[in-house]
This record gives sequence, C-alpha cells and structure tokens, in this order.
Amino acid sequence: MNNKKEILSGWMELSGFPKFTTTMLPFLLGAVLARAFGHPIDCVVLAISLLAVFLLTDFCFVLNACSVYADLKQKGIDFGHVEGTSTLHSTAVSGRFDALVKGRISVKQAVIGAYLCVLAALPLGVLLQFHFKTGVLTLPLGLLGIFIAYGYSRGLRFSYHGLGEIALTAGVGWLTVFSGYYLQAHQASWLPTVVALP
Repeated sequence: MNNKKEILSGWMELSGFPKFTTTMLPFLLGAVLARAFGHPIDCVVLAISLLAVFLLTDFCFVLNACSVYADLKQKGIDFGHVEGTSTLHSTAVSGRFDALVKGRISVKQAVIGAYLCVLAALPLGVLLQFHFKTGVLTLPLGLLGIFIAYGYSRGLRFSYHGLGEIALTAGVGWLTVFSGYYLQAHQASWLPTVVALP
C-alpha cells in the first residue's frame, strides 16, 4: 500500500505542473483584456476563478495520463519490463507515467483524485455565479470545461478520434481566454474570441 507521501509525489508528477501555464496564462489574458476595456479586476473573483481553473486543469492532465497509461497497459505494453518505455511521456512538461510505473500512485487513486478536483471546483463555480454575481454563463462555461477535459480521453474520447486538437483549441485556446474575460466583465463579448484565434 502506498503511503501518503508517495501518493502525493505521484500525483504531483502526473500533474506536470509546468503544463498549467497552458490554461492559467490564457485565463489571465482574458482578465487583463477585460481590464484593458474598462472592467475593473475583482481580485477575489480572480483568485477563486484561478483556483477553479487550476483544479480543472489538474483534472484534465491527470485523467488523460491515466487514460493513456491504462489503454497502453490493456494493449499489453508493460512499462516496467520493456526497455525504454518508462520514459514515454516522461518530460517535465508533458506529464509522466513513471509515477504509475513505479507504483507511487495507482491509476485508481489518480482517477479518484482527478474527480475530487472536479468536486472541489464545482462549489467555486456556484460561489462565483451566485455570490459574486459573475453572470449566468459562469456555471455553463465551467461545465463546458469539464466536458472538454473529460471528453478528451474519456467519454467521447476526442483524442482517439482525431478531434483532440480541436478539443484543446476550444478548451485551452478559446474557453480559458473567454472565461477569464467573462468572469471580470460579467458579460459576453466577441473580443476574447478574436484575441484567442490562433
């Protein structure tokens, strides 16, 4: 049985924290864009929403790593015994399978942790929409983020059907910028969509 320190170490390795810039920076861009067009930054809303984005990003990265690892294991790839395979996806920015291969965290533990991230993010969305009055699209935007993250490697499995890049473009390229703007401006605009275009 894994001790808590090993599980936490495995979780952090699977999370691949340098990758968080792919969602946090576009989200902050949206908030700065709102500020540039006359909407004051609400620091409390920004902090709560950044935490929600962080949790949903972790959900996405860990769930995807677990899905790929489990699928490869199901196809008979044994990372512990095949020369060189333990380094697959083993970079500081891509997320790693080493934590799973070395048993620091199990796929089941990591998946449970990923779903706990979603459960922790949901009340933040409710708080933003109903207490801080960020707008009626707050929860739908968060739920869209959950759907895209889940559908990337589970559910509809976008990445397995040639739709992974489209899902990432929608989720990371557009949704994060639009959400960062919307939560500060409390209104929809074409501006963040134009800025988010590749």
